[in-house]
Amino acid sequence: MIKINLLPYPEELKKAKTNIEFAIFFASVLVICIVLFLWQRREGAIADGLKGDITNLNANIDKLKDVETLHTSIAAEKDKVKARLDAINAVTKVRKNPIRHIDEITTLIPSGVWITKLTLYGSDVAMDCKSISYYDVSNYFNNIKDSKYFEIDKFPSVAEGEKSGDKPVYIFSITCKTKGLISEEPSKPSEGTSTEKKVTPPQEVKKS
Repeated sequence: MIKINLLPYPEELKKAKTNIEFAIFFASVLVICIVLFLWQRREGAIADGLKGDITNLNANIDKLKDVETLHTSIAAEKDKVKARLDAINAVTKVRKNPIRHIDEITTLIPSGVWITKLTLYGSDVAMDCKSISYYDVSNYFNNIKDSKYFEIDKFPSVAEGEKSGDKPVYIFSITCKTKGLISEEPSKPSEGTSTEKKVTPPQEVKKS
């Protein structure tokens, strides 16, 4: 029987195997190059993104510096305005100036009442008065009670004093508190100040 060998020769098999190995090698190199290209491109995009983020951060930092400068400027202006307001308040506040309160008393006092002594100390006002009518005493008390410059609660005790002709003269004292009058207590003398310095007495206004 005749045998026919259909298998390729060993040299041809060797060449085919070599071609296959070269093809696989070049294909692997191509794949690696593609992968490296894509990876490098991706890394470049990430790097560009990071650079953009860094640029934005630097810009925000610069803005924060501007905000800090602006905040410092605003705080300085606020201090200046506060100092001006304090100065204005110090000037416009009523400080131990009882002129308007005394003027108010002159409008409240009835024609049948007169003051013989007025003492102002702090926010307290004490008045020694005389009247020719018990009704005028009550009227004077009610006027003070309704005034926006004074506070009074206790009705004064009234005593009969000397007579004026054939009419009795009533003696009474009224004590009330002022509204809107800021009292300044005298400061304590310093160690170097002489203790013999006279203390200013409470203000007194006498009216015959």
